[in-house]
Amino acid sequence: MTSYSKLPTTPQQQIQQLKDEGLIISDTLEAERFLEDIAYYRLRAYWIIFEASSNPRTFKPNIKFEDVTNLYLFDEDLRNLIFSVITRIEISLRATFSNLSVNFNSAHFYLDSNNFKRYGTHLESLYKIKRTINNNKDELFIAHYLNKYSQPELPPVWSVVETLTIGELQYWITNLKDSQLGNIAKKYGFYKHEPFVSIMERLAIIRNICAHHNRLWNRKIVKKKLKQIQQNNLLKEALYQAEKSEETFYGTFCYMAYMLYNIDKDSHVKLINGLKALIATYTINLNEMGFASNWQDLTLFK
Repeated sequence: MTSYSKLPTTPQQQIQQLKDEGLIISDTLEAERFLEDIAYYRLRAYWIIFEASSNPRTFKPNIKFEDVTNLYLFDEDLRNLIFSVITRIEISLRATFSNLSVNFNSAHFYLDSNNFKRYGTHLESLYKIKRTINNNKDELFIAHYLNKYSQPELPPVWSVVETLTIGELQYWITNLKDSQLGNIAKKYGFYKHEPFVSIMERLAIIRNICAHHNRLWNRKIVKKKLKQIQQNNLLKEALYQAEKSEETFYGTFCYMAYMLYNIDKDSHVKLINGLKALIATYTINLNEMGFASNWQDLTLFK
């Protein structure tokens, strides 16, 4: 292994380097302001597709700095759109888990490990809830319960579920016994729970990407691949139009649109129209994100 020897550079030096490598920068001051605000190493992920070679780096002919920033700004708006959609799905999942209290005839069914498949996962999830409750005693609904009741130790599920992250909520739902998990999956349009579990895992990953302002455009996710759906419907039609949809953002988008289609038709329409508006605003080709060339003609997106 060798020692890292690169020295830090100023935005002015970075701009000159990009020019030397063939990137067209007509407004140097504006480009410098952009790099001061966004940072060179955040922006570099967006110009890779414009490179003719990487070592030494040179840009393809006639590539402008605006081509790179246009892609960056598109991704920024895309993250905002997708974050709002995941929030809508997350709220629905919270309500769905909370409403299991009726099935179990218990406001505290989540405390009973017999209602879940894996004891260890249940114990770990319960520990996280206790820690969260302890850190949020000032929350009105938590303070009310703790001041008024001594047993059970923790508040009812409809209070607790509001403290869960989507990742924690995913563990609670996917650890339910298959009969309950299967019923939840059907609510969102899945005849089998495996594809539903896979999109819940993916949503947690995508939400974190959006929340931390990381690159969503052109990102492939191989850690938690989406399970291909077997039932013949509008989701399967959309997924099979593109290769490796289990890894690309296109596959995630298909699943999200399908879930919204099953729980909230208005939100489904807003998602599709929102993406179409972004494409028109930034003149973006979605092929780099794995989208099928005919995606707008598919039933799921009409």
